Amino acid sequence: MGPWRERAEVSSVHEAAAVATLVAAIVLLGFIVPLWLTARRLSPRRRLTSLLCPMSQVAVVALAHVAVCGERIGGVSALTVAACALACALLDVAVLRAIVEAEGVGAAQERARVAQEQLGAQREHLRALERARDKSSRLREDVAGVFAAVSSSLEAGEKDRALELLDAGGARTCAPARVPCANPVVSALLSAKADYCDELGILWRCTCELPERIDIPSVELCVLLSNLLDNAIEAARARVGAGAFVSSTLSVRHGFLVVRVENSYDSRDKVADGSAEGVLPERGWGMQILGQLVSSRDGELVSSGDGRVWSVRAIVRLDG
Repeated sequence: MGPWRERAEVSSVHEAAAVATLVAAIVLLGFIVPLWLTARRLSPRRRLTSLLCPMSQVAVVALAHVAVCGERIGGVSALTVAACALACALLDVAVLRAIVEAEGVGAAQERARVAQEQLGAQREHLRALERARDKSSRLREDVAGVFAAVSSSLEAGEKDRALELLDAGGARTCAPARVPCANPVVSALLSAKADYCDELGILWRCTCELPERIDIPSVELCVLLSNLLDNAIEAARARVGAGAFVSSTLSVRHGFLVVRVENSYDSRDKVADGSAEGVLPERGWGMQILGQLVSSRDGELVSSGDGRVWSVRAIVRLDG
C-alpha cells in the first residue's frame, strides 16, 4: 500500500498544481486589461514595453501548467511558480502606476517649460508692440510734417520741390513690417523663433494664415508649434552656412489646424526609421507630448525627407 499511497499523493499534488497554474494564468490574463487601461496614457511603444513583463509571466505560468500536466516538473515546483506569479501580478500594478506617474511628472515639466517660454515670448512681443506704437506715433508726426512742407511748396508754386519732398518722405516713412500672424499668441511665439533663427544664422520663412481667435487652448497650441519648430531649428543648425533654413506654414482647413514645417538637415543623421518616409520619432518628453496631443485630437503627424529637406506635417482637430 505504501507505493500506491505515495503515487496517489504525488498525483494529488500534480492535480492541485495543474489547477493552481491554470487559475494563476487566468488571473494574470485578467490583470492585463486593467494594466492596459492604466497604461493608456503612455505612448504605444512604452505601453507595449510596460506590458511585456506581465505577458511573459503569463507565458511562464502557461508553460508550467503544460509541464505539470505532462508530469515533466514536480507539483511543488509548479505550485511555487503559480504563487510567485500571483504575487508578481500585484507588483505589476504598482510598477506600472509608478511608470505612469513618472511620465506624468516629466510631461508636466515639459508643459511648464513651454508655458514659461511662451510667457517670455509674449512679454517680448508686448515690448515689440510698444516700440511699434512709439514708432507709429513718430511716423504720424513725420507724415504730417511732410504733407505740411508739400502743401507750402505747392502754394509757392514749387512743384519740383513738392515732388522731392514726397519722394524723401515716402522713403523715410515706409510702413513697418507686419506682424506675421493675426493670432497674438502665435505671433509672439513665431517672433521669438524667428529671432532665434537670426541669432543662429538660419534663414527663417513663415506663412501664417491663422485667424485672431482659434478654437484650441493656447497651451496646446504652443506645445504643438514650439516642439515642431524647435526640432526643425535644431536639425537645421547642422547646416548653418550651407543653406540652412526653417520654413513653416500655418492654416485652418475645414475645422482642422494644419501645420507644415520644413528644414534643411544633414542626410547623414538618422531620422525616423532610416527611410525617406515615416512617423516622426520620439525626441524626449516634448515629442511624446506632441504625439499624445495629435492623437487626442484625431489628428495626424507625418514626416518625410529627401536627403536635403526634412518635412513634418501636423493636423489636429479644433474644438467646436
